[in-house]
Amino acid sequence: TPPRLYRTCGEYIANNASYGDGVYTVYPNLNPLEFVTVWCDMTTDGGGWQLVSRASDTNGAPSDYEFHTASNDHSMLDLSYSLNTYYSAQFIQPLNSVWPAGRTAIELQYYCYQSTNPSTTSFWVKAFNISINALK
Repeated sequence: TPPRLYRTCGEYIANNASYGDGVYTVYPNLNPLEFVTVWCDMTTDGGGWQLVSRASDTNGAPSDYEFHTASNDHSMLDLSYSLNTYYSAQFIQPLNSVWPAGRTAIELQYYCYQSTNPSTTSFWVKAFNISINALK
């Protein structure tokens, strides 16, 4: 029997195939030759979240200056632009590489905190049914 292919981090959760937070391989179009290595958060808010971008303020400069400089002002939700890897302080994974064919909307969750005091400044923002057309 060939191994099961999962399109998203959420499908790993739904099929009891999760092994916790970490690196996973997803097959957005269920084609074994078209895969993407992603970071999955399998614990926050029920799990199944795939990291697609990160903008960390690494030296205390206001307004995430490092991210704007490194990304040439590309959106954190860019469809085709990529920057660094999921272990980097500034990271963008192009949504075109992980958006399953035929899917018209996604759910986003944004985590924000002040690095000097995350316990008192942390909050999540969730957005449901974000249209791919709205990001074009």
